[in-house]
Amino acid sequence: MGEAFDKTAKLLGLPEEKIRVKLVPNGGGFGGKEDLTVQGHAALMAYHLGVPVKVRLTRDESIAMHPKRHPIWMKYHIGCDKAGKLTFVKVRFVGDTGAYASVGMKVLERSAGHATGAYFFPVTDVKATAVYTNNIPCGAMRGFGVNQAAFGLESCIDDLCEQGGFDRW
Repeated sequence: MGEAFDKTAKLLGLPEEKIRVKLVPNGGGFGGKEDLTVQGHAALMAYHLGVPVKVRLTRDESIAMHPKRHPIWMKYHIGCDKAGKLTFVKVRFVGDTGAYASVGMKVLERSAGHATGAYFFPVTDVKATAVYTNNIPCGAMRGFGVNQAAFGLESCIDDLCEQGGFDRW
């Protein structure tokens, strides 16, 4: 039935056939529901109390315990010819996935896939790496690593246009 089901069974120390999960429609998560957050708490409370429970977090609690967006260190090099035509991009992404892998690989894969944005670069060299750290776990958020890549690239495009005297629009 999935990773959440398996982890809940392990958390309670019960065989999977003793676990019942009732999924309810809850709208799009945009990545925010990819990781386990309150499922373990709900399972433990329901098991020990013997009644259905609902876990409701305040905004502050949600911010404290939910996975965060991946910090990504970016090293972009881009170039153009005298007419402003883009000629190359070289980028290295290092994404801090925190203490657990979760979706770190997928987030960095998306960063790499969007490293050139909407632009055509005839020469492209992109490397993206997710690294474990002692920081809080990071997860998928709306954009899945694309926001970070877009910010890095567009900042470089602005700088390139300023240096070359081009209208960035």
